[in-house]
Amino acid sequence: MRYRLGSIGPAEAASLTAIAMTTNGLFNIDGSTAYANGNLSYLTIPFAALLSLVPFIAVSYAIERRARRGLWELYRGAFGGFIGTLLSLLTCAALMYCAVCPMLKFAGVMHEEIYNGVDYRALLLFMLPCVVVLAWMGFETLGRTAKCFAPVLLISLAVLIVVSIPRQHEYRMYPLRQGGAAWFTGFVSSQQLNFLPPLFGLLVCPDGINDIKTARKSGVLAAMASAIICFAVNLMLSRVFSYQALTGMFMPLCKVSSLSIEKNYIMGLDKLLTMLWVNGGFLTSAYCIYAAALLAARTLGQADVTPNIAVLSAFLCGAAVAGLITAEKATGDVLKVAAKYGAGAILILPAAAAAITVIGGRKGNDKEDDRLDTLGGDTAAWRGMS
Repeated sequence: MRYRLGSIGPAEAASLTAIAMTTNGLFNIDGSTAYANGNLSYLTIPFAALLSLVPFIAVSYAIERRARRGLWELYRGAFGGFIGTLLSLLTCAALMYCAVCPMLKFAGVMHEEIYNGVDYRALLLFMLPCVVVLAWMGFETLGRTAKCFAPVLLISLAVLIVVSIPRQHEYRMYPLRQGGAAWFTGFVSSQQLNFLPPLFGLLVCPDGINDIKTARKSGVLAAMASAIICFAVNLMLSRVFSYQALTGMFMPLCKVSSLSIEKNYIMGLDKLLTMLWVNGGFLTSAYCIYAAALLAARTLGQADVTPNIAVLSAFLCGAAVAGLITAEKATGDVLKVAAKYGAGAILILPAAAAAITVIGGRKGNDKEDDRLDTLGGDTAAWRGMS
């Protein structure tokens, strides 16, 4: 089977997942919702990252207890073939949401801050082939690249926090969010669409990380790292900008350095940091496209993941050419609806599958396992593929 998995360790898997979670957690935020009546993003967003561990760990233990090979078999074992396939495709859609958002956000900030005279579609067509090549190279390439690139991103964020210290003031943190428990619950739930799909990507390819236990360990490390980074960065943002400024600001993290180091000898640092984060967006989108393509291939019993990668990549590129994802207002409305109503499904349905599977018994049924092997491919070939 040509699944382009290869073999990586927990450090590579954790680095890749942490980059994807952090990129979505920091940049895919609707300021009009997050900062409308105050700012508690330095608590709500890290809490959402940690909360995503609950369904992830539950699902991973369910896969392990029932001796399933991954998320797609868990769905089938819990809900049956037809509904299980629909749930797998729903997870593919959530992964594609996490692939599209970084490209839209970074294309917008590059158009605004760096390439002001360049057409928005031209920027997307420049960026998307980079994502396609990374996704085409497969899981091992993505993981090892992420492990090398993660320290660079950490250093860039540390530098940004340090150079912004002169502009940080406590009074900008007030007032605290006044939305109450209802707003807090709704916002944290909506953020699951940013954090859960990258974690579920690990459950799509646990054989590329040795086994499900290693995938679970990598996911826990990634979520904890993402929560810490989101806390530090959002705390810095709340001390640099007031909540009124953040409400109408597009990707405020990319504006901190230009404000903080004005008239300084490292004045070009803002553009350099933006380009580093764009590379993080490339890795995020490529990982999500690959995971969605692999999940679709395993759900539909395909022996080759590359046609799915080609189809999903062509969809993104075709949409960019047609201008379908360049209408900023329409795109924003679609993403808001997806985040509001899609987050509940991506959070509740896998947890329900895990509960049904665990309640159903400790070990898989032999007849059911034979049927799943027929649908998902030969077991021996699955274990030995690269």
